[in-house]
Amino acid sequence: MTVPPGQRFTKIRPCPVTAGKVVSCVDMWPVLELITAHILGSDYGRVLRKADNRELRRTAATIAEAETGLTPALLDLFGLPQLESPSYWVTEVLPAIRKELRRRTGPPKKLGPNSPIAQLKAENRVEDVAGQFTNLRRSGSHLRGKCPLHREQIGESFHVWRDSQRWWCFGRCNRGGDVVDLMQALGRMEVA
Repeated sequence: MTVPPGQRFTKIRPCPVTAGKVVSCVDMWPVLELITAHILGSDYGRVLRKADNRELRRTAATIAEAETGLTPALLDLFGLPQLESPSYWVTEVLPAIRKELRRRTGPPKKLGPNSPIAQLKAENRVEDVAGQFTNLRRSGSHLRGKCPLHREQIGESFHVWRDSQRWWCFGRCNRGGDVVDLMQALGRMEVA
């Protein structure tokens, strides 16, 4: 049976993988996606972002259950020594799941014309902030200079557009953004 990309199994079948409990393969799908992402070395955050809240809670419970029940039982069954420290799943993935759930269920960030970010953008122009860290010179309709992020010695790969209040480094950084992104990249502020 093949499943079209972007769709999940909808037929409920018992999966005998969870310590004597019968759960559906639908419930195990996010866990299997996380395991696949881990094996392939890809970003598990993408898996977490596309899962719904119920799937995230079930995945967190499965990880906690495996760490406290299934893994020790299997190690004991085969006569292997118990783990001395928590696994990658407990130290890395479980906190990421909890953070994603807090992000989704927490109070919405204040946006709009009176938000702290909007005020920060209104009070700081990108060319003024960049000008504190590098010399900018006019080049056509924009400004350019040595990139303050990667301390370039030769060339001027850092570009600032005053009309749109945006910047971009065409050099080693290969990134850009607005004044807030620049302040974050320069380590002048942190956004929670």
